[in-house]
Formats: sequence, structure tokens, C-alpha cells
Amino acid sequence: MKRLAVFIAGLTLSAACLAAPRMTPGLWEMTSSMEGAGMPQMPPTKFQHCYRPEDVKDLRRTIPEKNKDCQVSDWKESGNTVTWKMSCTGKAPMTGTGRITYAGDHYEGVNKITMAHGGQSMTMTQKYVARRLGDCR
Repeated sequence: MKRLAVFIAGLTLSAACLAAPRMTPGLWEMTSSMEGAGMPQMPPTKFQHCYRPEDVKDLRRTIPEKNKDCQVSDWKESGNTVTWKMSCTGKAPMTGTGRITYAGDHYEGVNKITMAHGGQSMTMTQKYVARRLGDCR
């Protein structure tokens, strides 16, 4: 009986999460880390960004690390998760995929990036977590 109650509570929580706002406007703090074979260990970086209501209406505007040389394609939204592909040109051409799962006042995501470096292919994984700090100042 206890298992059934836990299972039902899990289903209820899952449904509530899917029905919850995907991202709340306001001041957000993001922490980003990068790892890859042969890369020196770099400390995580933190930054803050104010997301306005018009930004969270189009979740494409919330993707971290936008770059004018990069094009996002194959954008898909399913419940509270978005996925995409990207292709970048310029000095450091690269391709990759990304995923963010939103939960109202926080989100988590990952980018997997492949680029050529020194004649070899190099794959990196960027992970990020974010949390809403409050209203924009």
C-alpha cells in the first residue's frame, strides 16, 4: 500500500511539474561548467541575467551562450524540456546539441559540442544550472 501511495504521489508531482510555468521572469543566476577529454579543468563560471516576460514567452531567448555565428535548428518543446541542434561558423566552427529542463524558478541543461582543434575532433560537454534570485532590478 505504501508503494502505491508513493507511486501516485510521484505521478501527481510529475503532472504538476508539467503544468507549472516553464520559466518565471526575473533575475536569474546561471552556473556553467565545461569538461572534455584533454581539456584543463576549468572552474565553473557564474553570471546573472534579467529575463523579462517577453523573453520567457519564447524559450529560444533563454538559451545560454548565444553567438552571432551560431544557428539553432531542430528546436523541440516537450513538456518542460526543450532540445535543439546548433551549428557555428567563424574562427571556431562547431556543431552540437542542447537540452534544458525548466521548472519555474530553476532549470538545468547541457550542451554537447564537437569542434575541430589542431586537426582533430574534440568533444566538450557544457553543463549549467540556473535559479531565479528575484525580480529584476
